[in-house]
Amino acid sequence: MILPTTQILRQMADNADEKYNFYFQKTLKARKPENREIYREKYQKERIKHNRLCDLIMKVSLSIYGKKFSKLSDIQKQKIAKSYELSLERKVQRKHLFETTIRVSLFFFQSSLTADYGQFQCEKCSSIFYHSPARIMQGKELLYECVCGYCANNISGEYIYN
Repeated sequence: MILPTTQILRQMADNADEKYNFYFQKTLKARKPENREIYREKYQKERIKHNRLCDLIMKVSLSIYGKKFSKLSDIQKQKIAKSYELSLERKVQRKHLFETTIRVSLFFFQSSLTADYGQFQCEKCSSIFYHSPARIMQGKELLYECVCGYCANNISGEYIYN
């Protein structure tokens, strides 16, 4: 089986990309929904053709040039290792932020977001209040289940309302 050269495949991919852009612009300018649908289908087909041709170019070039381009250089390996280290650092920072941040979430007993009036007892100050209670958490740990608004506002730390 004779494979086409990469130059011919690149020309075909460029042609498909130009057709994609042409049909995409036609889609944007079309006034009737029927015409929009027709051009949308055409530019999707051209995009699929372009992607398949790019994959074929890669396969042909790897088969022609062997494993020369499949090996990673030292610089690429260093970049990959550095990006992995940065992602791990960000993950640790986000975990630390989650564990140290105090979250105050208001909860309602009704389906609407109006205040629930009733008699509740605050777990922190043991006072009785008549508005919707709040739940206070730090990380995964539940600090208080039913807290009045005064205590919720006076708890130290950053506040994130859920």
